Amino acid sequence: MQVGRVWRKMTVAHAAHALRRRALLAAACALAQHKGLLPAWPALTKGSLMAAPVLYYWAPCSTCSVVVNYANEHGIELDKRDVEQEAPYQELLALGGDANLIPYLHVDDRLIQGNDAIIEYFESK
Repeated sequence: MQVGRVWRKMTVAHAAHALRRRALLAAACALAQHKGLLPAWPALTKGSLMAAPVLYYWAPCSTCSVVVNYANEHGIELDKRDVEQEAPYQELLALGGDANLIPYLHVDDRLIQGNDAIIEYFESK
């Protein structure tokens, strides 16, 4: 019993340490972007100064792959951000999204949720 408890405590301690490291890394990246040492997050489309639409998704998600495949088949460039990573997850929350309801497309200062709505937006453009 004691061995299991020690192992569990070590696992929680390691997880807490990893989360602190991620938070410090995210803060360092944000500061570097602010000072102009790193490029800003939004990807630029080729030959254009317009930012590519941002797709918040989870890479292994079969629901999200519908939008990703549609965009690839139609030559639509997306700035794909995997919500499994801390920074994109926090961005999505700040925009008012819910990581349990992915995919989301952030474009024109609005957040579009779900495959059908996102594909409908693509077809309207």
